[in-house]
Amino acid sequence: MIVGVRVQRFPDEAYVDGPDGANFAVPWLMNALDEAANSNAGALLCHQHSHRGKPDFSGTDQRTNDRVMAKQRLVNDGVPFGAMVVSLDDFRALVAAASGFDEFEVKLPIAFEGFEGP
Repeated sequence: MIVGVRVQRFPDEAYVDGPDGANFAVPWLMNALDEAANSNAGALLCHQHSHRGKPDFSGTDQRTNDRVMAKQRLVNDGVPFGAMVVSLDDFRALVAAASGFDEFEVKLPIAFEGFEGP
């Protein structure tokens, strides 16, 4: 079971120009992930796709998952690191595991500081 206790938005300065819809500075993300690991907490990189139905990770999303999020379990394999994509009415969530990623079901969407679950 993974229990989310905090949401940290990407600040404006974390976004950079690039070829995709939303591009962020990987050094900013790495610092945020280090802070989580140093607090003995994991992290899920979350974002929304603006459609209904079960969302999927885009090719860009999956590259970020593979190149950044999967490797975080090398930093601290006792806490979860992964990614979640949210549609207008559903979720898809992955957690890094020894064999790659394991999908898990989101049971209880919770609103945090202006963020509302589907």
